Amino acid sequence: MSCGAFCGRFVRSDTRRALHHPQIVAAPSSSSIESEVNILSVGSPKWRNVGRFPFHIMWQQSQVLVNGKLHWITYTTRNNAAKPIMSFDLGTEQFKEVPRPDSVGPDRHIHELVVLRGCLSAVSFNINNKEVEIWVMGEYDVKESWVKEFSIGAYVPKPLQPNDQRETLNSSMFYLPKKHMRVLCMLSDGRILLESNNKSLVLYDPHCRTFNDLQVTFEGIPRYFRALVHVSSLNWIDT
Repeated sequence: MSCGAFCGRFVRSDTRRALHHPQIVAAPSSSSIESEVNILSVGSPKWRNVGRFPFHIMWQQSQVLVNGKLHWITYTTRNNAAKPIMSFDLGTEQFKEVPRPDSVGPDRHIHELVVLRGCLSAVSFNINNKEVEIWVMGEYDVKESWVKEFSIGAYVPKPLQPNDQRETLNSSMFYLPKKHMRVLCMLSDGRILLESNNKSLVLYDPHCRTFNDLQVTFEGIPRYFRALVHVSSLNWIDT
């Protein structure tokens, strides 16, 4: 059994809720997977169970909050390649499938969700040209509003460049399995912050199509790390 924790704020009632998602195999001998959802409201001493749902939540690759709803990439069986995008409304406590981009097919798998300019965005890896593609849903929950806004080509961050010149670009962050590259956020100037191989941070300029390695070596930093996007707030958790 594995589990993930998520936090969100339901603005209309000004209550904060934490979602706890144990991922439970319904039948050990089959590939059927369910997610059991429990809600803890701030100020309440107990978790409240809202039931089981017939899909598995890939919490490491998603857990983004848009329009008062939490979103995840999911699958219904271990071999399900479709990976639906599911949302959980913090107000109604209901799950709903969010439409995916039409152009994301067998050669382009969505492997991560992110928020860019306040919009739900999906990151896919094109196995044909080895590019990372970022799709942005301009109008929430409108399938036709999905637009591929960015295509990011191969690049080897300097800290990860091989010392052995016999190695090729196959060792670059975009030729490694897609899980080794993460889209973190978009900065105010339009550049995109990327994390490579849990070792390096890179800024990508989509206008010039250039990369800039960020210096992240300082005393105490581990060899491997996972970067998180933090937005400061003056609101206390108990207000």
